[in-house]
Amino acid sequence: MNRPPFMGIPRGNPGLGFQPIGKMTNSQDPKSKASRVFVGNLNTGVVKEDKLVEIFSKYGPISAVSLIKGFGFVQFTNEFHARKAVQGEHGRVIADQPMGI
Repeated sequence: MNRPPFMGIPRGNPGLGFQPIGKMTNSQDPKSKASRVFVGNLNTGVVKEDKLVEIFSKYGPISAVSLIKGFGFVQFTNEFHARKAVQGEHGRVIADQPMGI
């Protein structure tokens, strides 16, 4: 699938078919839980939400990203994409720290 180059997290009017990426990653329904990826051991002084979107968007559509001191969550639209992301990013080093997925 050909995608346009990453231009940051879309804000405001999505235009051009982009859906805005939200911040709500705490839904407790089973479908949302199964399609959420925990990302730990982050240097949040360096790694921002747009970097997580850049890294994980290649695995599928992302509906939300939240970043808390030292960790974050990436909410995919379905479980299949979340599982692909976990397999693909396991052991990745970002900002000189291995991500805990």
